[in-house]
This record gives sequence, structure tokens and C-alpha cells, in this order.
Amino acid sequence: MNRKAYSLIEVLVSQAILGVCLLGIAALAKAGTRYLLVTNAKTDLQRDAILTLRGISQQFQETNDGSFTVGNSLADPNGSVNYGVVFGSPRDPKTGHVDYDSVGRLLWCKYVCYYKRDINGPCIVRAVAKLDPKLPYPPPVNALDDFLRVDYGFTLVARNVTQFECSKDSANLSVLLRVELPSNYGKNYGFLVQTQVFARN
Repeated sequence: MNRKAYSLIEVLVSQAILGVCLLGIAALAKAGTRYLLVTNAKTDLQRDAILTLRGISQQFQETNDGSFTVGNSLADPNGSVNYGVVFGSPRDPKTGHVDYDSVGRLLWCKYVCYYKRDINGPCIVRAVAKLDPKLPYPPPVNALDDFLRVDYGFTLVARNVTQFECSKDSANLSVLLRVELPSNYGKNYGFLVQTQVFARN
């Protein structure tokens, strides 16, 4: 019985073809992993931006054009002074309801402050200072410096916010927000968002 064996050249050629195929599969796997990481980073950044802008927009609309301020006078290690906003709010901090006095005027219950803070990276936080007693007129503006000096407690709103600038134009609040994440490939993923919100009370 004749038995036919593979020649050395045939074995080498088949191994070379197999090696090329494995390299192609490895390249596809690496590209897929990179695409997944980039997509996850972009999703996280979009979530951070949306949470920040939605929170500020919904609450700021309830304030008065004479009852908000932006920026601070305290030194900021990042070199920016416009990195927060403070505004009066008629929404009760405990119940979440809006209350009125006996003649139908809004009762102003608290100051709300959004500002940038470093918590294992750049973040946006929200702090609340209660007004006691409640005021039947828009409260005078409380400075952002007060929230930086006094510990009112805060809740974390969003991470990865590398730039947070607020500016005031009459009854408008302009917010400039940059969210950014470093990648493993020597680049940063991020985008810049700008919006305006109007005070309605």
C-alpha cells in the first residue's frame, strides 16, 4: 500500500497561511475592542453632559432674573473663575413642592449651587442652602464663595467635566460644558456643549 506524505514545502506553506489568518483575526479582535472602548467612553460622556445640563436647566427655569449669580472671587487652581452658578429656588428641599403664601406669592425656600469640584477627577456637584424663614420675594443673590467656604454637603451630578463656565446676560444663563475622557491610545475623547437657560419667575 502506497502512503503519500506532505512535503516540507507544503507544511511550511500551510503554516504560513494559518499564521496570516491568525494575524487577521487578532487585528479584527483588537479593532473591535478599541471600537467598544470608544463607544463606551462616548456614551459615558454623553450621559455626564446630559445629567448636568438637564439638572441645571430644569431648576434654573424656576428662579428669578435678579436672584442668580455666576463665578467666584476665590482663587481657582485651574485658573478659571467662572465655574459655578448660584440661584434662588421656590421648590421645597424636603417635599419638592412649590409653596405660596396667603396672597399667592411664591415662597422662596433655598439657594441651589452647581459648581466644579475635584473628586478623583473633575466633577460637577450640586449643593443646597436652605432659607429659613422662607421668603415671599426673590432672595438676594448668595455668592458662590459661600458654597466654597462652607460645607453645605453636596451631591455628585457628573464626572469627567473638564470645563464648566457660566455667564450671565440679563435674565439668561449661558453654560459652557466640556466633558473629556483619556483613552489608552494617546488621545482624549470628548466634546463641548453650550446652552442658554431663561429665568421665568
